[in-house]
Amino acid sequence: MFCFKCGSQQADEAKFCGACGTGLTEVVSPKADSSASAAPAAVQSPTTTPTEHDAPSADARLSIEEWAVTCTPPDDDGGVRFEVKVRADYSGSASAHLARLSWIAFDASGTLPLLQGDNTLTQDIDDEDSVEIEAGGYGKLGGDVAPDACRITGQVVLYPGEKQASWTIPLPEAGQTGGKGSAWPNADAEIVGWRLTCSENSEDSASYTLCLVIQNIGPNALAAVTFRVRVKNRKGDAWSTEFLTVERLAPAEMRSVEMCLYVSERAKARKGAVIELVGIVCSSEIVNATSPAAPALLEPETEPEQTDSDDESADEDHDEPVLEPALSDEPTEETVMAKKTAAKSVTWAPKAGKAATWGFYPSAKVRKDYPDCDRDHSGLDCQEGEVLSLSPQKTERRAKTLVVTIAEGRMELEDFDACWHEMKTSPDEDCTVWDIYRIVEDWSSD
Repeated sequence: MFCFKCGSQQADEAKFCGACGTGLTEVVSPKADSSASAAPAAVQSPTTTPTEHDAPSADARLSIEEWAVTCTPPDDDGGVRFEVKVRADYSGSASAHLARLSWIAFDASGTLPLLQGDNTLTQDIDDEDSVEIEAGGYGKLGGDVAPDACRITGQVVLYPGEKQASWTIPLPEAGQTGGKGSAWPNADAEIVGWRLTCSENSEDSASYTLCLVIQNIGPNALAAVTFRVRVKNRKGDAWSTEFLTVERLAPAEMRSVEMCLYVSERAKARKGAVIELVGIVCSSEIVNATSPAAPALLEPETEPEQTDSDDESADEDHDEPVLEPALSDEPTEETVMAKKTAAKSVTWAPKAGKAATWGFYPSAKVRKDYPDCDRDHSGLDCQEGEVLSLSPQKTERRAKTLVVTIAEGRMELEDFDACWHEMKTSPDEDCTVWDIYRIVEDWSSD
């Protein structure tokens, strides 16, 4: 069988993956059916034939109700992108904060792993809740493997357990507080110690760093310990909600986790505010695997047909820089359009104490203008004193990422809720503004 986490081949009787340590006792081995050698259908319909597994409590069940797989045609570099979307329904008295979707793309025989992808979802999951999660992956298949001939097998993992009593920590005005935690009743984990530090405090906002030290005090390994961390005002209204997770905690193992919290409320409103923690200890996760299926092939991007006048205009402007405003003192069409764009722009900045990560994925038209450049410009940090100023055509959330569609392609602002915030005022004069011209210039010269 193959590990659903890393794709490495393991013995059928193995309980854990020798490469990454993932538990394999609940994993369903992918098997080729008698029709695997035949070309699968190009259109994927959702399936409703889940395989249920043992759960932490007798009434806990996870069923996959819908799932869809799509892929793009090979690009100029031979790479393809798969997207897997799943809706799973949960029923049971235990609650959960964490779910994971992982998938592997095999060849048509269902035996050779080619690509993989995974993503996690953190939210309150209770009885009769639906979990909707998606995960993508990009890479080269190799050989003559057609993307729509692959067989995609996925699994959803849910981590339910007993929800512990809530615990509150007052927000400090400055400095730090902390101390020793306590064991939870009837739970195999305890908070050994904690620390809450006020890293920045102004009249308009404040930022905090929360550190928790968790220990497994039981005889068996724990699948996960999760926390819902919620900032509340003195009236009990929630300002923000984040999640902390610790996975695969061995007996007696101790682990430290921390997170940053940003409160964009005035100092007067922060008086009496607290952080509320709700923990869930999961001893055994639920695993539910999908049946192998072929992806639906998406249509490639098409360029508009050029007319003779377009060709003449392209020849005339061949030597002009693309996406760069003219530097002459006279107002040109490009500078006028830039000013109009700037007037409609939205500015995002990193939260205090955060290095917010972003990526630029240029459109096919922009890549055509810069054929020698990389296909993307990703993994970049927006530091304090820097902002992103864009003119979005559309914004959408994909898990924790904010995807901003712009005329030149798309921007992805990673871990948006924890690391980014939208500015309502103009940035300072000495602030570095990353607009599309600076982004393209940085990408094309990299």
